[in-house]
Amino acid sequence: MKNYESRLLTTAAIYSLLSSSFTSDPKTIQKSVNSLREIFDKLGMTEESNLADNVINIIKSDENASAEYVRLFEMGAAPPCETAYTCAENMEHRTYELADIAGFYRAFNVKQSTGTPDHIKAELEFMALIMVKELLAHENSNTEAAEICRDARRKFYREHLSRWVGEWVKKVRENARKPLYIILTELVSRIVSKHELVT
Repeated sequence: MKNYESRLLTTAAIYSLLSSSFTSDPKTIQKSVNSLREIFDKLGMTEESNLADNVINIIKSDENASAEYVRLFEMGAAPPCETAYTCAENMEHRTYELADIAGFYRAFNVKQSTGTPDHIKAELEFMALIMVKELLAHENSNTEAAEICRDARRKFYREHLSRWVGEWVKKVRENARKPLYIILTELVSRIVSKHELVT
């Protein structure tokens, strides 16, 4: 069980740092990605560590590296929100999906600070939080609570987070004029696609 708990804690840290790195502030990006690189190095995740290095080098060499955040993510060139991809053909379904996501958050007393519940920052942070809750349940020998957290985490990953990140990365590649967010979203995609980290 200790290996499982250690993996859970590490994965929660990765998801939380990915969430905090998704911003227009280069200092915050650099700080979060530096921490990610340290974790990747310890885990022997060479490709992810190389991507993190690329992000850091871009920020150091281009003071305007994050300048297109607003154009890409707030003005709609590459929306960082699940329903922009999963409900593109049926916008009526969007209300249901948003309610479903919000229901997960409510069930675990997650208060969303800003944005829509399907924003990448919110979904990554929720995954991190639910892993920590599961870990605490294990530490308190509360098997039932741990199982509830694990089942909810797997369901949220399967029904929400894993379904759209790939399409989002493609949209960023198509619309970005600078490399920072192409590489950063590729890093998010690589972590999310490693389902063994969360299942």
